[in-house]
Amino acid sequence: MHREAGDAARFLLVYIREAHALDEWITQDNEAAGIGFVQPRTDAGRRAAAATFCGRMQISMPAVHDTVDDEVMKFWGAWPDRLYVLDERGVVVHKTAVGPFGFRPSEVRDVLSSRWKIALPPATYEPPRLPPMRAPSGPQGGAAGRPGP
Repeated sequence: MHREAGDAARFLLVYIREAHALDEWITQDNEAAGIGFVQPRTDAGRRAAAATFCGRMQISMPAVHDTVDDEVMKFWGAWPDRLYVLDERGVVVHKTAVGPFGFRPSEVRDVLSSRWKIALPPATYEPPRLPPMRAPSGPQGGAAGRPGP
């Protein structure tokens, strides 16, 4: 989307706290892909993790990193990831739900198209949808101790 929008919109990636650090929460997908970072404990470590991430993921937009005190992440409510659209004055005009299931680039495309008339092709990525939840059956399920459906 960054390349497709050209000069019509500016994009910035902010690398925040590692969501799947090896010393916190390892995912099978990351293990299979050989991706893994220990949670950085210094700003230099966060900078190195951000640079490695941007290189491996071939990020072409400008990127910065949060410091290890996570001030940017906390201020923007960005854990584990989130997309924002700001207007020319820096006012938030749209924010997606938090990721990973709220990571919806199509929402950003829709805002850019409707508000600024930026023509972009359809999104190529959308996160998986959660299957419908079902209350557990048995004595613990359902309202007021009644079995669930």
